[in-house]
Amino acid sequence: MRLQVLLIKAGLIVFLCLGGCGGKRMISPAPVFPPECILLAGEREAADTVTIGLPHRVEPWHAPHARNGSELFLFNQLYQTLVTIDCRGGVQPCLAGSWTRENGGRLWTFQLLENVWFWDGTPLTARDAWRSWHRVSNAPLLRGLGIDSVTVRDDFMLSVYFRRPCLDFPRMLSTSAFAVAGESASADQWPLGSGPYRVERSAPEFTWMGGGDIRAYPAFDGPGPVLRFVETAGRDVRDLLDGVIDMMVTSDPAVVEYASSQPRLINLPLPWDKVYVMLSTSRVSALRLNNRFDFLPLEFTELLARDAVRGEAESASPPFWWENLDGCGDLSAAVNWPPLLLAGASPAGAGRVLYDAKDNIARDLADRIVALGAADPSLSPGAGALGASVPRFNGLPGGLVAEGVDAAALDRSLRNGDDFGYIISLPRRPGDPCYEARKLIYRAQWLSHLEDDFPSALIPLVNTRSRIIIKRERTGLTVDWYGNIRLLTGTGKER
Repeated sequence: MRLQVLLIKAGLIVFLCLGGCGGKRMISPAPVFPPECILLAGEREAADTVTIGLPHRVEPWHAPHARNGSELFLFNQLYQTLVTIDCRGGVQPCLAGSWTRENGGRLWTFQLLENVWFWDGTPLTARDAWRSWHRVSNAPLLRGLGIDSVTVRDDFMLSVYFRRPCLDFPRMLSTSAFAVAGESASADQWPLGSGPYRVERSAPEFTWMGGGDIRAYPAFDGPGPVLRFVETAGRDVRDLLDGVIDMMVTSDPAVVEYASSQPRLINLPLPWDKVYVMLSTSRVSALRLNNRFDFLPLEFTELLARDAVRGEAESASPPFWWENLDGCGDLSAAVNWPPLLLAGASPAGAGRVLYDAKDNIARDLADRIVALGAADPSLSPGAGALGASVPRFNGLPGGLVAEGVDAAALDRSLRNGDDFGYIISLPRRPGDPCYEARKLIYRAQWLSHLEDDFPSALIPLVNTRSRIIIKRERTGLTVDWYGNIRLLTGTGKER
């Protein structure tokens, strides 16, 4: 009986490339994802429409490269990458049917599937992949990844040349930064995708105001419900779950508690996908002088996870991906002129601990850390632990203040280390650690050229995860290595 259930589930898998790499074509080789990747098998007869609540604003002109969790959820239904990573960590074909590695990892060649189309019926080619990569990744960051050049060899083959060996490049391509999109007929429309869902509304017409929404329709006359995405910010999600909302991803403990009490709602935990860290300019300045400092003890980070964070959290404990970057080469290649003097490391005045104002967990952590900055380290173990990890934590003349700012202001300060400290989130288990390390260093350029001390610059705090709340019998769901959710769009048969 158990074997029969597993076979039924395996037949339902329409993950990324069966359900995500949709199109008017047959896929060869067909990816086979393990049954563990199915969160919810769904009913044989899917709902006509599934309404999905999104906590953040979606900007169509960001597509296909998401800048928040809501955009990531939506864009994952519309756009695809050359490869994917299943929930167990296996690399699977998607837009690329095969790839080869030559010259010890300095040359990678990808053969794209020849019968994949964009929504408007135009073929997806190697040149589309090349254009998408160059549109999302500016030239300095591409150089920092070690890519020497990308050559389109024919309509469906492209080669990537590296200055030094890159042994696991396909895993890097599974990230949303390498999603492939086509150019629309006009600049005011969504970029074309090749996924199982398409959107028709042009960007300027899109608005959340007045109850506006986004509707995504099955592409290529494929199976699956219409998806309606609505924003939930400023509204009581519990009321929405009683009414129009069929599904949402949330870390709000009040919503999770409410869903757990409702038998008609399914409440599923997602993988631990984020690790929150503190970056300190005073610590990095001291590391540059070959000083060494403690990391936060496990007892303290357990208290942070239990008492400071309003959401599902656990202590961030090793091993961490940034501790093993052997073979990555020069992580700082994208940084031409790193800041030598860090304004945030100055002992004068008050020190700001910045965080993204839309990130509630970062706010909780920053508030607790700043509160401990005002405590007597001889009486407070937490204040003492932070003082041993962060130079001048207990000694700033004006003390510490926590301040939430918008993403643009955070990035401006973070780039050159203009403030005392930062609370940010990183992927807990990235597809390619070298890629994530280079992205972080390019974002916070004062972390560059630390060499072997780079891992010591990151102070891990807590891991977090979200939950997906869904009404019973609405649709099936799959999850990938990153914790991304995709909807099952049918019975597993190719369109």
